[in-house]
Amino acid sequence: MNIKIGLIESPRELVINSELSHDEAVKLVKDVLGKADDVVELADAKGRKYLVRTNAIAYVEVGSGEQPVVGFGGA
Repeated sequence: MNIKIGLIESPRELVINSELSHDEAVKLVKDVLGKADDVVELADAKGRKYLVRTNAIAYVEVGSGEQPVVGFGGA
């Protein structure tokens, strides 16, 4: 599952490839965005942990974990 987090006053996105399911990721994001003074902790598929202050989050995009097919491999 790819999770993209846009941060306030930052031109870059934080992209995390997580092992959470789509529903788990959406629930986690909804739970923490309701708390302005909180910190969300996310772990990626390689075990790295990311701590992000919720009041610094501009947007969150929860996508699929599927990689797009490039070239003639999907034909």
